[in-house]
Formats: sequence, C-alpha cells, structure tokens
Amino acid sequence: MPLVKFLDEKLHDEVNPQYYIECADGKHPEAERSSQFTGAILRRIWQDNTNRKAEVQANEISISELSGCVRQSILKKQTDYAEYASRLYAATRGTALHHIVSSVQDLNDHQIIVEKRFRRMVNGIQVSGQVDELDLRQGILTDYKSVSELPSSPQPSWIKQLNMYRWLLQDCYDKDGNHYQFNIDLLRVVCLSFKTVKKLKVPLRDLAEIETMIQEGVGEFKKSLETGMLPLPQSPYNPYAFILCTNYCSVRNECLARLPGDKNG
Repeated sequence: MPLVKFLDEKLHDEVNPQYYIECADGKHPEAERSSQFTGAILRRIWQDNTNRKAEVQANEISISELSGCVRQSILKKQTDYAEYASRLYAATRGTALHHIVSSVQDLNDHQIIVEKRFRRMVNGIQVSGQVDELDLRQGILTDYKSVSELPSSPQPSWIKQLNMYRWLLQDCYDKDGNHYQFNIDLLRVVCLSFKTVKKLKVPLRDLAEIETMIQEGVGEFKKSLETGMLPLPQSPYNPYAFILCTNYCSVRNECLARLPGDKNG
C-alpha cells in the first residue's frame, strides 16, 4: 500500500494530495492550510513519489529497501501512510539533480549505462536496483547523492548500498529479459550540493558477506509476504532511539504498534 496523503505542516493532519495542492495554488482561501511549497512543487513531489513506487513491484524488494530498514520497507508496502512534503522534498531534489546528469549523457555511447533498472532472483523473490551510472569501459559504478553538506567520507549505508548494487550486477536481467554479468572494479559516490560536488571512493566489501545480508533481508521479506509477520528492527534501526526512526519514519506508529513483530502486533 502506498503513500496516500500529505501531512499538513501546520495542522499535522492528513490531507488529500489534490486538495492540498489546490490550497497551495490559492483555490481554497477559506482553508487553514499553509505550505512553504507552491502547488507546482507539490505536484512534482507527488508525481516523483508515484513514479518511484511504480518502478518496484509489490512482490519484489529493491536494493535501496534492503540496504535500509527492511521492517520499514515491508510496512510501506502493507500500510497506507501519509507524509510531510518537507520530508519528501529531498528525494525530489535528488531526482532533479539526477535528471541534470542523465540529460547530458552521450546516448550513442553504449559503454555508459544510465538510470537503468536490473533484477536478480533470490530464493523466489525478485531483487531490483536502478543504477545511476555504470561505466562498462572502466568498470566504475557511480551513485549520485543529493546532500546539504559535503561529507568527508561515505556513509555506512552508502557503502552497503553500493556493494549490494555490485552484487546485483554480477548476474542480472533487464526488463526485456536480457542477461548481463557486469564486473565492477570501482564504486564511488558523487555528492551534489547546491554549492559544489565531491567524489568519494566507496570501499569494496566481500561479496559473500554482501550476499548473506541480501539473503537475510529477502528471507524476512518473503516470510512477511507468506505469513504477514514483520521482522524485528535490526541495528541501527532502534525505533525508540535512532534519529531516522524517531524523526523521519513515515510508518513509525505502525511499527511500534506491531512490536514485537507478530501478525497482529
């Protein structure tokens, strides 16, 4: 089940997205709604979210989901939820920056793959991932990140995510069923702020270790599909203490209600 409503930044209640956008456009002056976003930006935020969800099927799990909190990823597939536009904006800003980069790629250079999704079957479950940029000539996988401040080193979650992409690309298929086996020699993150850009080399991890992580996450996802049970939160995703859980999780209330992870909470 998807994101279905906005949360109002002022009243903190759930709002139909079309109505919220119309309020931002000034079509309902009687409503006590206020947003820092214009109707145009809200439309873009909502459309980007819809497009992202459409790319991943309900019975598959993405590399982004596996490299984060699997419990949250499952809940977002099972639960209708609402979110503040301000929390969704970062993803839309990142999408815009990705478009800037992909729009200037040489489409005739078939040694560069940009914004393409690949899939791999694991224990009866499809695992998918959309690469930002894959340079076949040099064996470089690049992931672009939108950031407010340039970091000095790659975040642990980025290292995990990029190495999971590397594992996926070893033996994968595209949407047309074409089979690929890509060898990746270098992983890197390119951090894009509104001031400047910074490249960060991402260390290569042992692929057997990465495969074990993926199999564990896929196993939890498959079990949830079959039984309705949720996996317990895994480190560092403590729903009571970790900042991404306490301040930014869209399904935190449902997560807490369903601890310790059984079918009915």
